[in-house]
Amino acid sequence: MIIKMLMVVCMVIGCMLGTPFSSQAQTKDQHVVLVLVPGLSMNNFFLLMEEEQMQSQSSVIALNRITAGAVDPVNEMLTLSSGLPAEASSLGEENGLSVEKSSTSERMQKYKIFNFEELVEKNKQTTYKARPGSIGETLSNAGVFPSFVGHSDVKEKKYQFASYLTIDGTGETVAEREMPVDKKQKEPGGYKMNVDKTIQAVGKLQDRNTATWTVVEWGDIYRFNQDPDSTASDELVEPLKELLFQLKEQNQTVFLLGVHPPEETMEKGYRMNPFVKWEDTSSPSSIKKLDSATVNQLFLGSSLDIAPTILRTFHLSPPSRWQGEPLDTGEPAKLGQMKKEIDGAATVYVTRGPILSTYISILVVLLIVGYFFWKRNRNPRRWASMWINGAVLAGMTSPLSFELAPALFGRAQVDVPLYCTAVTIFSVLIGAVGVWVGAKRMVWMISSLLLIVLSADLLVGTPLMQRSYLGYDPLIGARYVGIGNELGGFFVAASVLFLEPFIKQKKWIVFVFILLFVVLLGSSMFGQNAGVTLASGCMYIVLLWWSEKNRRWNMLKMMWSAFAGLLGLLGLLWLIQQVGETSHIGRFFQQLIDGEWAEIRNVITRKLQMNAKIILHSNWTKLLLTSYVLAVLYLLFEKNNTMTTSQQIVLKAGTVGSICLLVLNDSGAVAASTSMFYLLCARYVWSHKEES
Repeated sequence: MIIKMLMVVCMVIGCMLGTPFSSQAQTKDQHVVLVLVPGLSMNNFFLLMEEEQMQSQSSVIALNRITAGAVDPVNEMLTLSSGLPAEASSLGEENGLSVEKSSTSERMQKYKIFNFEELVEKNKQTTYKARPGSIGETLSNAGVFPSFVGHSDVKEKKYQFASYLTIDGTGETVAEREMPVDKKQKEPGGYKMNVDKTIQAVGKLQDRNTATWTVVEWGDIYRFNQDPDSTASDELVEPLKELLFQLKEQNQTVFLLGVHPPEETMEKGYRMNPFVKWEDTSSPSSIKKLDSATVNQLFLGSSLDIAPTILRTFHLSPPSRWQGEPLDTGEPAKLGQMKKEIDGAATVYVTRGPILSTYISILVVLLIVGYFFWKRNRNPRRWASMWINGAVLAGMTSPLSFELAPALFGRAQVDVPLYCTAVTIFSVLIGAVGVWVGAKRMVWMISSLLLIVLSADLLVGTPLMQRSYLGYDPLIGARYVGIGNELGGFFVAASVLFLEPFIKQKKWIVFVFILLFVVLLGSSMFGQNAGVTLASGCMYIVLLWWSEKNRRWNMLKMMWSAFAGLLGLLGLLWLIQQVGETSHIGRFFQQLIDGEWAEIRNVITRKLQMNAKIILHSNWTKLLLTSYVLAVLYLLFEKNNTMTTSQQIVLKAGTVGSICLLVLNDSGAVAASTSMFYLLCARYVWSHKEES
């Protein structure tokens, strides 16, 4: 018995003594290396990743280039390192990318960003309040040693990109800047990266520290792009490939990030940076895609995702202020599939402006022609009436055509004239069918069909909106999820026209549909558009009030009812944020509850600035001004209003909704213009049909 007790005691003591050693054994040195390649184009990226050995254990994505100002290399690096959109004022590329030695010791050299204090002050004045050096500061506080290796100097000019990703809150960082780069006068820029010396420099830094964050700046491609005498060659990426091979073999997490792509690729729409992650896994695996919860599109992410991804690699949580999300390793993929998506996104980006400009001009002409035809032809000939009604109905069908086009073309790089021809033919065919069926009836049918398609798209994750010219462009980065303001305006106008047959008698149906529309537009799982939701809610409140048969309300009762309706609308918007993942609307409500008034003020300021910018510079302003002026002219010069009471009610409520879209939305000019255009088309068809 005593022997058994002694054995138990020995086992307990052994476990107690063994615990520290076991814990120590489980503590593994963590070294993460990011190879930063200024000037890396998407074409060179695909060349780099062609070999199966490069694809093994890799996960890939392309990132947009979001900043708080112009898309230049300094602003880009500041944004990548801050986790928030940032800008660098007027430092310029040469000054903004330069560093100066701050101290030297036997084992290391310290560098400081040029005019770092100016960068900090500049970003304090923006509404984003980005903090340069956030990544390096956070990692340093967690016991990780940040440093960079290499440079992108061109002859006598010094260029340094990597320092932004390793500096602390004072703008200082440790580096092995000169050692990995050989001076060679015959090479582009007078320098050439040395693979063996680079590996040696990284190894020294890792040997001296338990946990390291090392950014290797591979400057050869940047120097090549800066040299006007250089000729393109597939061998340009071979030394870079060799470096990545050797880093991968050391059983560590390795990232590859391209920044500042060549101007000629930017002009072709490739306004994005490649990003790769090689994980330390025991068995080889095929290439996978990285998923961005921010952008939520295939093979496309945000530059704001980089900072959270780096912190999570070290098991650190990003600050709640940051706008990006850590990138997650997704399903196996093929490089050709990624190229197809990237090419399609580039095509949409580069052709979006001309296509939408032409489309908006056509809508403006259609409204003007329709108005003058209505004004001067009270008793038109039958053929003329058919032509103009068909054209107006085709205009009403156009958002539906743009929404459905991606189902036919996908995101592949398609011939733009063919794309536009398909959209035009579909719209004209629907317009012709409408003339044959009856224009008045067709207004409701087109509105119903548009609502069905948009609602179905929202329910399944907006695959069509993400690829539509009337959707949102992930490379611009204004919106990534839910319903955008172009289609949001059409949705609001179509919804009020859809309710027209029901407002007389079937009020319960109206309530059900209104609730459905508000949930679709505002839910964190579907529309995620607070401005459109609030504006449509105001419109529905006005619609319900105007549809009352005996409206004998005094001003006080009206004001209390409006206040109660708005309060209920805000309550409903808050309630539907509690289901699903947290959206930007949910975060805003949380800031409101927590009393973060400074952050709320910054958000509101950004929204107002965005609306003002769109009104002053966007093509949509042409449609906004035209539609609102014509709406006033219709009211002034209409002599015999032959529309039914229900038609007049929905048009009045829709007009209120359009004005609310203009006031309450960050891109209000866009949503207000599309909604008013749609309402004027319906008004023309209804009034013209009756008078003819």
